[in-house]
Amino acid sequence: MENDTTYQTKFAILKKWLPNIIDTVRKDLKKDHLSKDPLFLKQHLGGKPVHKLTNEELVDGYSAVLENSDNAEAVGEFISNRWLLKHADLYYLFEQHMIQINPDVTKIVKLEESQAQPIIEEAVAEFGAVDTYLFCRINSVALTENTFKKLEKQAEAEDAEEIEEGKLESIEDVERVYQQMIARLTDKYEKKLSSLERKYVQDTDTLKKHIGNLQRKLTA
Repeated sequence: MENDTTYQTKFAILKKWLPNIIDTVRKDLKKDHLSKDPLFLKQHLGGKPVHKLTNEELVDGYSAVLENSDNAEAVGEFISNRWLLKHADLYYLFEQHMIQINPDVTKIVKLEESQAQPIIEEAVAEFGAVDTYLFCRINSVALTENTFKKLEKQAEAEDAEEIEEGKLESIEDVERVYQQMIARLTDKYEKKLSSLERKYVQDTDTLKKHIGNLQRKLTA
């Protein structure tokens, strides 16, 4: 791992990915940060009840703190540590590979692209490009800037694909709901029509009997 940049710098780089990061640590922020720091909650999130805060509100509040507050480093460290705890397998994967390069990973100043690529490919295959990219930025993995850019493009492509798949799933869900509604309505009106048809037949039979009785009375 390379020497850490400040958390404020890290989150400036990861600004567009903050919704993803906040969503991952949302419960930690509510339970272990906001619930224990009512002043922070009041100053940056309007004092709204913690359980009612949306992900968007959390992103807006924490984004402002990470960008401008004197508390940016402490908040950034909290978010980073909680995110990394949830991605311990990624840490272990990188650590095992980097130990093979140099048992004292603190002495690895920069990984050459040829060294980094096999690690990244394995991580992406197992954990996805988005989490791999976020891990490398948050944990200050010693990648070249060119490697970071390539990995970020992979992450953006993966994210776009997931969004598109989510839209398709939503469309399919909507279509399925409407098909179910149409099926229920069709069944309902078919039953109603069937009931009306039976009533019509019964009324017609009754009317025929009345006519027959009247005819017999007239000819008697």
